[in-house]
Order: sequence, then C-alpha cells, then structure tokens
Amino acid sequence: MQAKPYFKERQRSPFWLLLPVYLIDALLAYGCVVQLGFGKPFGTKPTTNSVMILIACLVFLLSYALSSIALDTEIGADGISVRFTPFIWRWKRYSWDKVSAAYVTEYSPMRDFGGWGIKWGGGGTAYSISGNFGIQLVFRDGKRLLIGTARAVQQEKQHPN
Repeated sequence: MQAKPYFKERQRSPFWLLLPVYLIDALLAYGCVVQLGFGKPFGTKPTTNSVMILIACLVFLLSYALSSIALDTEIGADGISVRFTPFIWRWKRYSWDKVSAAYVTEYSPMRDFGGWGIKWGGGGTAYSISGNFGIQLVFRDGKRLLIGTARAVQQEKQHPN
C-alpha cells in the first residue's frame, strides 16, 4: 500500500482557454438540430446529413479530449508521480534515489519550451498546463523534468516572506 502523499495537485485547462471550443460546440449542435431535427439546410453551403454527423462526432470528440486535459502531481516519501491525461494515462513514478535535485522554479513556457503541454527542449522535458512555476527535477543521469504547478504561486501569496 502506498503512503499518503505530502503534496497533491490537479491542474486543468483554464475555462477561458476552452470557451472558444465550447462556442464552436454550441454552434455545431444548433446546426445539427436545425438540419437533422427540422430538416432545414444549415448555412449558406449546407452539407449532407451524413457529413454533418461525421463532423459533429469528430468535433465533439476533440472538444472532450481538450476539456479532459489534466496534470496530476503527487509527492510522497518514495518519490514524485505525475500523469498528464489524456496523453499519459498511467502514473509515471520517479523515485528519490534517481533524483539529485528538486526545487520550485519560475520559468518561461514560451521561451524555455515553446509553450504549454508536453514539451521537449534544451531544458529537458516539461509538463505544463498554465502559469510559469514548476517543480524542477534534475536526475542523477543529467536529465531534467519540469512539472508545472499552480500551488507554488498560492504558497508564495500566503507566505510573503
């Protein structure tokens, strides 16, 4: 049985980032109701019903995937665990005996890694959803992993020493 983690965090995509996706979903749902439900062609160049259904399924599936993005982090006595659904479903565990350094750092997602998500760059690998703070792991073999965190900012605001 695994011990209770010292630190646990779940980050999700910000609502404002998903708002355009939800607006496209609403427009497409309206178009489906108009064309499939009422039999009136939707738009100035309407498509066939079968293509409308196919597009709706693909767009709704993509929307579900985007809205289900989450970065989970757990830190415990045995190490640190991370998963980035829907890209990495299983927990990736890194034991402390393979880590030479671990610290919270401020970084630039765009400059250091080319944006948010799962990124590879000169600074190693990064898992991030938003913000510019992360837990930097430096492994004994020289590899680096940065795990984004929103809690570093919260802790800093609570304790302004």
